[in-house]
Amino acid sequence: MATTNRLKQLWNGGDMTFRIVAVNVVIFLAIRILAVVMTVGGSNVSAVLRWVEVPPTFVGFLREPWTVLTYMWCHYDFLHILFNMLWLWWFGRLFMTLCTAKQLLALYIYGGVAGAALYIGMAEMMPWIGGAGLIGASASIMAIVIASAVLTPNLELPLLLIGAVKLKWIAVATVLIFALGLTGDNAGGHAAHIGGAAIGAIYALAFKRGKDLTRPFNNLIDSLVSLKPKKNKYKAPPKYHYQKSTSSARPKSKPTPQQEMDAIDPILAKIKKSGYASLTAAEKERLFQASSRLKDK
Repeated sequence: MATTNRLKQLWNGGDMTFRIVAVNVVIFLAIRILAVVMTVGGSNVSAVLRWVEVPPTFVGFLREPWTVLTYMWCHYDFLHILFNMLWLWWFGRLFMTLCTAKQLLALYIYGGVAGAALYIGMAEMMPWIGGAGLIGASASIMAIVIASAVLTPNLELPLLLIGAVKLKWIAVATVLIFALGLTGDNAGGHAAHIGGAAIGAIYALAFKRGKDLTRPFNNLIDSLVSLKPKKNKYKAPPKYHYQKSTSSARPKSKPTPQQEMDAIDPILAKIKKSGYASLTAAEKERLFQASSRLKDK
């Protein structure tokens, strides 16, 4: 019971990046434990992986359409999940300083779907790319990496043995490596990476223009959540308060121009440090309202 409560506290206290990493790790452990059980029983774990991997043909995908969602949460090799989760942890938390948790999850899904689509398309045209199937969160993570780079291209990150490098050059180098990898042993995986990177760039460019491409997905999720039956809880009848005429009530004092400036100073400082794109929706609205009131005065 104590362990369960502790796990609940970790889950509830973690941000969306932590939760996505946690789901990936739990599924990885479940697959590895299942592999051990099947090996002892004389079976092969590839029979299980086939049900979560994206098949390399369109016909195969039509038979197993759910794999477009399952593959991006599954890993089998330890180094594969280790490096994927490190990238997700670093860039997921960076992305969360620019956008919301819902946008992070939606972009993760978008990147995975785009990666699977490009993988199947290229495997149909060039069968040697397909391999046995596609598995792993790499395409989803590349969408987050490239989106972060497009939103904050001049942000410098310290790299071991190299020093500080701007994020835009890290993104360019990463895409070039994946493009060159199309002729290697993991050509199918690199094709998926490019699909995820493309959707990340498209999302970020649209976001800079004020359009949120993840809104339809998040609206759908919100509507599905609202359909869940809710427990009936007793509500006390509303209390009615009768008030005398308010004609003599003292009107609330409006903030002075100096108070308005003091309220938006932290927002202006944030824009100077990280750019307008780093503001939350609430901060943008507060800045707009304050500037409108100051103009009226």
